[in-house]
Amino acid sequence: MRKELEAHVRGVLKVFGICRGPAGRANLRQGFRDQLAEAGQADPALGVMADMFVPIHSSLCAAAEAMDEELRIIARQSGLACRLMTVPGVGSVVALSFIANRTVRHEWLALCIFENIDAVQQISTAWLWS
Repeated sequence: MRKELEAHVRGVLKVFGICRGPAGRANLRQGFRDQLAEAGQADPALGVMADMFVPIHSSLCAAAEAMDEELRIIARQSGLACRLMTVPGVGSVVALSFIANRTVRHEWLALCIFENIDAVQQISTAWLWS
């Protein structure tokens, strides 16, 4: 949601002739808010947008950071997640998603006794699209 909000604001700023790249890291996100506030001082329309955007963006960033920290704590408690996170590019979200997907699929398959592979395909397709 944060990224969509930033992209929308970048699009609005572009109309006013202000170009800003994506805000990836925390210091760039604060810079994004600072630049928007600075543009808001020059133009009253941008000022209204900045006054509304900056607190919302700050709240979204804080919520995302808190959620990431909670997921890191959960991942540290799982031996499997810790092993998965040793793979380059695999963080806590990817490791926990992999574990959840694998667990759910195994539990779902354990609920049914299948007579052939076609039955597995039909039931799984119906389950996915329901």
